[in-house]
Amino acid sequence: MEKLNAKLLAATKRISMDTLRKSNEMVRKSNERAEKLANPPKRIVRIGSVVGGCIGAGLLIIGTVGFILGKTVWPISMVTVGVISIVSNIINIIRTNDK
Repeated sequence: MEKLNAKLLAATKRISMDTLRKSNEMVRKSNERAEKLANPPKRIVRIGSVVGGCIGAGLLIIGTVGFILGKTVWPISMVTVGVISIVSNIINIIRTNDK
């Protein structure tokens, strides 16, 4: 009975160690991939900020046209979102250039 228990214990221990090793490898690869995705190259960040700023400028222009046409509700939100978008993208460009 003791031999059977020892064999079962050894097999269980081996399986557990293999599972732990594979799990640690998967976590390491996931962390590496997350690091790459969280820190894109400066060129990509700048392109994204320029595109976001252009979209913000478009929203600002559309909101201004809405005010000129005499509307009140949606132009306020368009202008607000446009200004916030432009400012946040400018801050992002400045922060990226400082690195």
